[in-house]
Amino acid sequence: MPATVGVGFALAALLLLAFTAGLLGVLRREANVACRCFGDGDEPVAPRHVVGNAALILTAAAGLAAWLKVPDGGVVTAAGLLVAAGPAVVLTLLTVALEDLTALFRPADARAPR
Repeated sequence: MPATVGVGFALAALLLLAFTAGLLGVLRREANVACRCFGDGDEPVAPRHVVGNAALILTAAAGLAAWLKVPDGGVVTAAGLLVAAGPAVVLTLLTVALEDLTALFRPADARAPR
């Protein structure tokens, strides 16, 4: 695999770490700031956003680790790609849909428009 793959995974993880640090700063200050991570939602930043970012960081780290395991000029097999990409895609989609999923389990009065 080309070196750009590893650089991409590393940069993604670093960027997500920076975003997570920002979220933690907002939570520590207890500021009422809307999380607009994946759109223009009205939900305030909550610990679940940090968990979502942690899941994405783990996905990037797993990709980087997989890239490091492939020897220079090595080829990734289709089976190996499915084993790595399958869970990564599911985890990423769940993270992106986190706001919608948590809204399903919120009490009805908390879902009412303000």
